[in-house]
This record gives sequence, C-alpha cells and structure tokens, in this order.
Amino acid sequence: MPAGSLVSPEERNGTFDVVVRTISQPGQELAAGVVKKSPDGTLFRWAVPRRRVLLKWSDFLREQKVDGSSKWPRRSGATYVEIHHKGEAQRFLGHSNAVVATRHYLDQTLTMDIPHSPPSLRQIDPEAAGSSSAE
Repeated sequence: MPAGSLVSPEERNGTFDVVVRTISQPGQELAAGVVKKSPDGTLFRWAVPRRRVLLKWSDFLREQKVDGSSKWPRRSGATYVEIHHKGEAQRFLGHSNAVVATRHYLDQTLTMDIPHSPPSLRQIDPEAAGSSSAE
C-alpha cells in the first residue's frame, strides 16, 4: 500500500470493494504528530480501549446498513496488503505472529501464486522429444 493511503470498504452495486484512498498532506502531518506524541507509536490504541473501538465500529456498520460480520473490512484490507506487499499483512493487522494473519485473516484463494498459464495436459519425455528425427 502506498505511503499516505487508507484502505476502506466502498459499496458499489450492492457489493463492497476494498478501495485505497490517498490521505491529504495536512492529514498525514496531523496523524504523524499524534503518532509522535503517542506513548506506544500508534494513532489511538493508547487512548481508546479496544472494546470501545469494536463497539463503535459495529455501530457504524449497522448505521450504514452493512450486514454480516464487522471483521470483513479488516480481513479484506489485510488480503489487499498481502497481495501488493508480500509479508506485510502481519504488520498491517498488528500481529506478532504471521501464522495468525495467514490462517485467520487472509483469503488464500487471492494471495496464492497463480501461474501465468495452466500446466501441460500431458508430460513430454525430453529424451524422446529430442531423439525423434526423420529416418
């Protein structure tokens, strides 16, 4: 994810897509000032209890008429980060263990390496292919 960007869900035609938005320069400077003054190097974790954040997030999603779990934007954001920056989802999520991010947050169908072409349907013996000369 580019520096100065924010991952957010956006509704389009009844479905939600992950959208990356650029944060304005003044916004980045304000956030940097808060982080600099923060005792633990985060924007809000030191000031707002986790439970309160989760409750407010759930309230916000309910007000926006978003059905289902409130975890999908976090998971979608982590998957996006992992696709574009291998190994960075763990840091995005704030996890100390990469296995937790991989197992519980990332959509493996989107993050796996996909070959550019399908595998051959039949195996060709390289020796037999090289020795087939006209007799």
